[in-house]
Amino acid sequence: GGRHWHALLSSLIGLAAAGGLVWSIRIVAGQILGVEAMGFGDVTLMFMIGAFFGWQASLICFFLAPFTSIGVAGAHWLITGERQIAFGPFLCAGASIVILGWADIWQGWGKVFQGEMALYLLAILAAGVVLMGVMLAVLQVIKRLFGITN
Repeated sequence: GGRHWHALLSSLIGLAAAGGLVWSIRIVAGQILGVEAMGFGDVTLMFMIGAFFGWQASLICFFLAPFTSIGVAGAHWLITGERQIAFGPFLCAGASIVILGWADIWQGWGKVFQGEMALYLLAILAAGVVLMGVMLAVLQVIKRLFGITN
């Protein structure tokens, strides 16, 4: 096939892995919480990041994004009292970190994404989505029991 087919396959796998992860989180959290947990713009953004970066780098972007949002989300909550923020800019911040520090990131985390470990990682991600759903369901029950509206 050559390099072009390999690059296309890598892009399609990245698109499916990154977009599929965010889409599954959107569906599971949205069903349990009864509100849109992540917008479809976040899903399409991760589709694009996955297609350009591949599945390994896009998953790292996704898991770096919450860390880039901590300060901004806290300040936003203190100033406005709102808990919801757009996640897209923080996905972009995670992508920027990966672009700028890819050599160091891959040296440290590259072994996790190769060979047999990659299958374990995918199983852990799937289990994580299921456990997130269970945790959110339990949280909803606790909120109903104690009459918490927010």
